[in-house]
Amino acid sequence: MNNVFFGGAFDPIHNAHLSMAKYIVEKGLASKILFVPVYNPPHRKDHILSKYKDRLNMLELAIEGSPDFLVSDIESRIDTPSYTYRTLKHLQKELNTSISLMIGEDQLSVFNTWFEYKKIIDQFQLIIFNRSKKISEELMNLLKDKDVIWTDLKHKKISSTMIRQKIKENKYEDIEDHLPEKVLKYIKENGLYRS
Repeated sequence: MNNVFFGGAFDPIHNAHLSMAKYIVEKGLASKILFVPVYNPPHRKDHILSKYKDRLNMLELAIEGSPDFLVSDIESRIDTPSYTYRTLKHLQKELNTSISLMIGEDQLSVFNTWFEYKKIIDQFQLIIFNRSKKISEELMNLLKDKDVIWTDLKHKKISSTMIRQKIKENKYEDIEDHLPEKVLKYIKENGLYRS
């Protein structure tokens, strides 16, 4: 079995992220899930990310006690901007093992804008969470006959954007069931997302 790369802003990590990762392990699709917080994303224009160290700390707290989950800081150690293809190649070399890429529906919708996305498709197994099944014909043609695993895990729709907004509005009670308890405590203690 291989390691599965789960990249993202994780700003903050929430329970839907964790349920996706657990699902992959429970289905026997991975021996380890590597949570890789983005360091300097080329696509992120919608908001300024929280400090990398805070996002890394929240990930560590969220996976505490889960031996199948690991956090990697590789993106802070390689050239920026943080392109998934580069990170996958570095991880593959560093770990000397095969790596799959886990992506969700929101990432899939813009996948054809990613740096070297065709090389990703050719060189790595993809595990795709896609509930709506709405995929462009171009992308479907590219994925045809490639190493792709489709999954349609049903989970509660949670977004980091919504969580940040609720915190800004001081509505912590609305998000208590969306975040691991230790992550929520860290957010409160460090005053994250207040402004």
